[in-house]
This record gives sequence, C-alpha cells and structure tokens, in this order.
Amino acid sequence: MAQILISEPNADVRALFEHMVRRLGHKPLALWAVTAERAATIDLLVIEPADPRSRELAAQVRIVAPALPILAVSIMPPNSAELTPANGYLLKPVVLDELRIAIDSLLAAAPADSSLPSLQPA
Repeated sequence: MAQILISEPNADVRALFEHMVRRLGHKPLALWAVTAERAATIDLLVIEPADPRSRELAAQVRIVAPALPILAVSIMPPNSAELTPANGYLLKPVVLDELRIAIDSLLAAAPADSSLPSLQPA
C-alpha cells in the first residue's frame, strides 16, 4: 500500500481521487506543505498543475525529495509548460483503470535512493 499525497484544489474532485486511491488499495493523504521528514513517508504526489498551490507543492517536493514521483492529473493539455515537474500525466476526467496504470507505472519506476528518470506523458 502506497501513501499518495493528493494536491487537488477542487474539494469534490479531491474527494473523488481519494476514493479512487483507496479503491486501488493505497492510502490518500492531504497536505499543502511537505518537509523532508514527511516526504520520506510519501510514495507518490498527484497534482493539478493548473493550480498554483499544486505547482508550489510540487516545487517543494522536488527540493526535499527529488526522487519522489509526481503524477499530473489535469484539465490542461499535456504539452503545457506547467507540467514540467511531473513524471506522468493524465487528462481529466480520469477512469479508475487509467489511474491504476499511471500509479503502478510511477511506483514501479521510482528508485529507492536516486533521482527518478522522467517518464513520457501518457
């Protein structure tokens, strides 16, 4: 079971993602700031890059935990400049199987102690 931090500005969409993450057997987390100690307990960050707070959180994560995989789930197209910190991309609306594949791929690619190589957007 992975701990997945969800940074989604819309409360209804965040609740849906939390439900989906639970259905996939993972534990959803909700935070707006990440310390190095807290980042050590997180396995994946899900962001909405259209949201400035999500982008800020992703930037924090890249500083304190550069190997932590980041999945962008967005209303924005994948070629948007705001997606730069993400290792994977899904376009909303997302179905459960798409989310499962993206999470599984990013978790499988995450190294134990080195920088994470970027994955091509889906």
